[in-house]
Amino acid sequence: FLHWMRRNREDARAADARRGPRSLGDGRCSHPLELFDAAVYGGAAARLHLLRAQIGAEAFRRACGALLCENAGRSIEGAAVLATFQRHAARDLSGFFDAWFRRGGEPELRAELLRGPAGAELH
Repeated sequence: FLHWMRRNREDARAADARRGPRSLGDGRCSHPLELFDAAVYGGAAARLHLLRAQIGAEAFRRACGALLCENAGRSIEGAAVLATFQRHAARDLSGFFDAWFRRGGEPELRAELLRGPAGAELH
């Protein structure tokens, strides 16, 4: 899975370089098959994997089940997805959704290793 995610990320970056980064829900598709390109289809799978890691497998499973049951047979907007995941995670996920779903491309991540009297800490 990790190998697939890395390869998909490279394909998504190449697609972004050709047409510019776009969010998952911006609707800028010139052809219906673009809905399944590396940036959208595979990128969404990777983002959902990250979301599961953020909220835990059990909350993720419950939220996915609720989305399917509550919206059977119809499409849903991103706000409804966010509300459902927040309800089952019992916490605010708007920052995560802003960074990983609403903005185009990938968020910029920074980390710093600090050494102190208690040892090294990653910030």
